[in-house]
Amino acid sequence: MTADVTPSQREIIRLLYEQGRGNQMLPFMLMGWVECTVNTAYDWVHGCLLNNVHTSPHGDFSQVAQITHTGALLIGTYDRFTDGDPSSFLRNINSHMPTANENRLLFIERTGQLMLSHTGPPVHLQYQKESITSKFTSFYHIVKP
Repeated sequence: MTADVTPSQREIIRLLYEQGRGNQMLPFMLMGWVECTVNTAYDWVHGCLLNNVHTSPHGDFSQVAQITHTGALLIGTYDRFTDGDPSSFLRNINSHMPTANENRLLFIERTGQLMLSHTGPPVHLQYQKESITSKFTSFYHIVKP
């Protein structure tokens, strides 16, 4: 996704960050649509965050390939960070994990970005929580303390 950030935009982000102007709004839309601060843009473009936002199977999955935990990978079926294909996006990420065959892929119907730690939740977050709980209980026996 950050492949759309041009070299000159990357340089502007780096310079503003190094000048200590991280809390200033970026003078352009990151990736053509994200309004954010220089700090946020720097984290996305130059930081060491998990680089897993590849829609092509030929992206750099070296970080993902080091994940050895197993579990569930979740995505909303309306998630647009995926170039319109959330199922293929999640399957692509999972296929690069050494534990791919042991992981469960969960597709949360009729929702986009999953923002479960959001404070002051809008109505759709309650739906997400209920839908995710339903998906988990169908796959796993959940023991309550």
